[in-house]
Amino acid sequence: MRLFRSKSLQSVLLLLLLGTLWGSGYTIARYCMTHGVHPLGYGFWQSIGPMIFLILVVISAKIPFSIKPNYIRYYIACGVLGIAIPNTMMYFAAQHIPSGILTVLVNTVPILTFPLSILFALERFTYQRFLLVLIGFLGIFLTIISNSSLPSLHNIPWSIITLIAPLSFSLCAVWISAFRPMPSNSLSLSLGMLIISSICLTPLTFLMHKFYPISFPLNTNDWLILLEIILSSAGYIVLFILIKLAGPVYYSLVGGVASIVGLLWGRIFYNEGLNLISWIGVVLIISAIVLLTVLMKTNKH
Repeated sequence: MRLFRSKSLQSVLLLLLLGTLWGSGYTIARYCMTHGVHPLGYGFWQSIGPMIFLILVVISAKIPFSIKPNYIRYYIACGVLGIAIPNTMMYFAAQHIPSGILTVLVNTVPILTFPLSILFALERFTYQRFLLVLIGFLGIFLTIISNSSLPSLHNIPWSIITLIAPLSFSLCAVWISAFRPMPSNSLSLSLGMLIISSICLTPLTFLMHKFYPISFPLNTNDWLILLEIILSSAGYIVLFILIKLAGPVYYSLVGGVASIVGLLWGRIFYNEGLNLISWIGVVLIISAIVLLTVLMKTNKH
């Protein structure tokens, strides 16, 4: 019993840590995007940096890395859907909408994953989960239309564009569930994803002349880019420890934690406030995420 409690405590602490690591990234991205760093230049570093980190981890730990055709197809699909497209979209959106709202919208992945799973016959339809998805979509709608939570009315389309990120993440999650190659190691699969995303973003960044050079002495943007590389890389380690310790369903709660952290940092660093409609929307979204996860966990047993 004592061991169970200790394991549960570790899981909660890791969940909070991972949510903080990921939730902080949106606040950092907003600062860099609004202080001269182009989204493609930022996305390049946030792909190439963790890639180098994981290469070192995989080599030092002697983790097998496969280049068989089915693995390469997996790397391409997940690298494009799970990193290149969603990261680029949310970095562009970070210039136009508050970091707190950005964090909440990007972490609506569980709400979008369920209908996609039904569509691809990976999950069975239940009225309870369908109702929670509707509640989540209502929350998204209220968050987007609450004008006073956004800098101006014309930026509302950027909130809608932001939803491309969780939709892409959700498609990636469905792909992972349906086509994950076996045997496989999560670290090596993540490395493959990052290699593909780096291959996609590197030529695009340089062809469009959007590369952001990091040079000494480091300025604020440079420090923040390096900090986010460290936070993102550490997040991979925490992610795999958490999944191993508590399972993937428990891990999916990280979206709710990241949303709360993003809102907190947005308030502290950018003085971002939410009106009543915004708060109702945010509460509906986070509640839907948590309840969908709990219901999914219950159905597994």
